[in-house]
Amino acid sequence: MSSKSSSSSTPERGALSGSSSRSPSMSTIVRRSLSFMKIPAHSQQSPAASSMPETDIPDSDETNDEDETFLNAMQMEAPCVEQVACLMLLLKSRMMLRRMIAAKQFTERLSKGDLNAFEVTKLVQGQDASDDNDFIVRISELKKQLMAEIRKAREKEREVAILDKRISLLVLNVVTVAAEKTARRKPPPASAGAGGPKGDVLSTAKLEKYGHLFHLLQSEPVYLARLMDCVEAKIDEESMKQLLDTIIITMYGDAFAPREEFLLLSFFEHAIERIMSQATKVMSFVQNPFLPPMVITYNKRKQGVEYLQATLGPVMKQFLAEKLTLDPNARTIHERMVKEIEITQGRKVERRNLTDDECAALPEIKAEVAQRLENLKRHSLLFFEAICSTVNKLPYGLRWICKRIHDAALDAFPDASEDDINRLTVHFVYFRFINLGIVTPDPFKIVDIQITPESLFSLLQVSKVIYNMFNLSLFHDSAERWLAPLNPWIMSHADSVRKYLNAVLQVEPPADYLQVGSYMELMHLVKPVILIEPKELVNVHTLLQENLSDVALKANDPLLELMKDLGPPENYPDDGKAIQLTLVNKFPPMDDPQSEVNQLYSKTKTLVVQALRQNPVPAVAGMTLVAILEAGQAAAAKGSTYDKLVDEILENLDKLEREKKVTSEDGYADFLKAVTLEITNRERVREQQKKEVNRLEAAINQVGRQQKAMTEQIAQYKMFLDSCLKSHMQVMMGGSTKTGKLGPFKFSYLEMVKRGVIIESEVPKYLQKKTRLQISSEEAGVFDVEVILPRPLPTEKMQLQLADLLDKRDRNVERDVQNNVTLDVNLTLHWLNSLFKR
Repeated sequence: MSSKSSSSSTPERGALSGSSSRSPSMSTIVRRSLSFMKIPAHSQQSPAASSMPETDIPDSDETNDEDETFLNAMQMEAPCVEQVACLMLLLKSRMMLRRMIAAKQFTERLSKGDLNAFEVTKLVQGQDASDDNDFIVRISELKKQLMAEIRKAREKEREVAILDKRISLLVLNVVTVAAEKTARRKPPPASAGAGGPKGDVLSTAKLEKYGHLFHLLQSEPVYLARLMDCVEAKIDEESMKQLLDTIIITMYGDAFAPREEFLLLSFFEHAIERIMSQATKVMSFVQNPFLPPMVITYNKRKQGVEYLQATLGPVMKQFLAEKLTLDPNARTIHERMVKEIEITQGRKVERRNLTDDECAALPEIKAEVAQRLENLKRHSLLFFEAICSTVNKLPYGLRWICKRIHDAALDAFPDASEDDINRLTVHFVYFRFINLGIVTPDPFKIVDIQITPESLFSLLQVSKVIYNMFNLSLFHDSAERWLAPLNPWIMSHADSVRKYLNAVLQVEPPADYLQVGSYMELMHLVKPVILIEPKELVNVHTLLQENLSDVALKANDPLLELMKDLGPPENYPDDGKAIQLTLVNKFPPMDDPQSEVNQLYSKTKTLVVQALRQNPVPAVAGMTLVAILEAGQAAAAKGSTYDKLVDEILENLDKLEREKKVTSEDGYADFLKAVTLEITNRERVREQQKKEVNRLEAAINQVGRQQKAMTEQIAQYKMFLDSCLKSHMQVMMGGSTKTGKLGPFKFSYLEMVKRGVIIESEVPKYLQKKTRLQISSEEAGVFDVEVILPRPLPTEKMQLQLADLLDKRDRNVERDVQNNVTLDVNLTLHWLNSLFKR
C-alpha cells in the first residue's frame, strides 16, 4: 500500500512541476510563505531589508487560481517552501544583526566624537534646527561685560590700596619725627643685653613673600596634594595631624565660604586621584595613611560640628534621660546581680562563676537580656532615623568627597559589589564622623550635661549596632554572641540603608553648588587673609624645600620662583600668637589672552554647526570640513548670509591655527571631534550654558556691589587722608598755628646742595651762588617751592607732595625729578620734617 501510494503521488508531482505557467514566482512563494507563517512581508523588515529593490517583492496580488496553486504547493512542497522561508529568515536576521553591529559601532564612535565631516553634516541636518546661538552669544557678551567690570574694580582696588598705603606712611612719618624729638630730650636707654627673643625677625618684606607663596598653594591645591603624597611615609602621625590642621583649618578657614570651600574640595579631588592611581582594592581608600585623617580634620570645621549638635543632640538627651544600661552580656548581668544581692541582702550567693551558657539559661537573666536588647533596638532606631532624616543637612563637602571616592572606586574596581563600594561611604560618613559624635560627645558639645561612664558604655553599644546597620554586617556568634540576636532586625533595614547611602551621593558638582567658576579668582577683589603661626609657616616652607622637585614638576613652575624669593627656611621667634597673612597673587590672571582664544573657539564651533545645518549642497562621503563649507558657499549667492557665515568660519579657523588651537594638517580633526561631542551632548551642553549664564550674571552683580563698596571706601579714605594731613601739620608744628600755614622759609641753593637735597639741576654754576629757594605750605601735605634766580631771570616754581615722597621712599625710589631740579627723596623728606621743628 505504501508502494502504491508512493507511485500514485509521483505523476501529480510531475504534473505540477511541468505546469510552469501556473507556478508562482520565487518572490511570490517567499511572500506567501512569510504570510502563511504570520510574518508580514513589509512590516517585519529590518532597516537593512527595507533597502531591497521593490521589484523583488511585488505589491500586486495574484489571481485566485494562483492562490489555489500556491496552497497546493504549500501542501505538496511544504519541505521546499519551509526551507526557503527559513533561509529568508536567516538572511533577514543576518542583515538585521549586521545593522545592529554597525549601529553600535557608530554609537561608540559618536560618543567619542570620532566622526568624519560627512557624518557630522548628516548628524547636524538630522537634528531640530533650534537656535543654538542664543546662549553662546549671551555667554560671550556676559564674559566681556564681566571683564570690563573687573577692570574697573581693579582700578578702584588699586586706588584704595594707594590711599591706604599713603595713610599708613603718613602716620609712620609722624611717629618717626615725634620719636626723634623724644630721643633728643631723653638719655639713651641701658643695654638690653642678650635677653631678646631668639631667631630672625619676620620682616614685612618676608611676610609679603610668604603671602605670595600661600596664595599659590591655596589657589592651586594640586601642590598641596603632591606635598601630602611626598610626606605620608616620612612624618609621624602627630606631624601629619599638624600639617592637615595647617592646610584644612588654617589655609581654608574653619567656617564655610564658597571660594575657600571650592578650593579645599579641589585639594581633596587631587588627593583622591593620586590615591586611586595607587589603589589595589576597594578598601585602599580606607587604609590610606592620610585620606581618613584628612576627612576627620575636614569634619572638625564649624559646619560639621553644627550638624552633629543638631542631629544627635535631641536623641542623645532623650537617651541619657532614661539612664539605661544596654550591655546584653549575660555573664556581666549575672555578676552584677550577685553583687547587688550580697550587698543589699547580706547573704552569700552560692551559684558563682557560671559559664556564659549557664548564665544565659537563668530565667531572670534571660528576661533582663531580652529587655536590654529591646531597649538597644529602640534607641538604635531613634539614632538611625535621626541620621537618615537629616541626609540633606550633612555638610555638602563631606557628601561630595564621598561621591568622588565612590565614583573613583567604581571606576577602579568595576567588578566590586554595590554594598562593598557603599561601605566606603559608611566609613567616612558614619564611622569617621557621626560615630565620633555618639561615642565621644563632649568634644563636639552634643549635650550640655555630664555623661556617666556607664552611659558612655551604653552609647558604645548603640554605636556598634548602628555601624552594623549601615555596613550591612552581622554580629558573629563567637565574638559578639550577645548582640547576634539583633541580626535579623539589622538586615530588615537594608533597604533603608541603601536608600540613605544613595541619597548621600546625590549632590551637584562644587562649581554649581557653590556658584563659582573659572572667573572666581578674577572677581575675588578682596585679598584673602589667613591667621597662621610662625611655626606653621616654617613647617610648610621646610617640607616644600625638602620635596620641591616632586611638588613643582615644570621647569618654569611659578612655585620655583616663589621659593627662590623666600630663600631657605629661617628660625622665627614663636610666641604662640598668630600672624595675619594677606595672600596676594604674584601672577595675576588679568587680561589672559587665552580666554579670548577659548571664546573664539567656542563661537566657531557654534558657527560650524549652523553652517552645516544650512548647507544648500548635499554633502558627499569623503569630503573634508572645509570642502563641505566651500561647496555650500559656491552654491550660495555672493554676499548672502551663508556666504558671510563661511567666510567668518574660515577666518576664525585661520586665527585659531595661528594660536595653535587647531590644525589644518589633519583636516581640523580635533576641532571636528569637539563639534561632534557638543552636538552629541547637546542637551547637557545647553544645561551647562544656562548655568554658565547664571554664574556670569551673579559674578557681574557681585563685582558691581564690590565696586560700589570701594567707591564709598575711596571717598572715606580721601576724607581721612585730608584730615590726617591737617592733623599732621598741627601736631608737627606743636599746635602753634591755627591756620595750618607754614613758612615761608628761605635757603640758599648751595646750602641745599651741601645738605644733599639737590642732586643736580640746570641752574648754571655761575648763578648758583646767588640762587635762593623759598618754601611754604598753605595746604596740608603740599609744599610750594620757588627757585629764585638772579634778576631778570624768571622764578621757577615746583610743588612737593608729602604723600608722594613717602610713597617713593617706601618703593626705594631714590630721586624725584621736579621741572629742572632733581631731588634726593630721603634727604628731601628729612628737610621737610626739619621745617616742623622751627
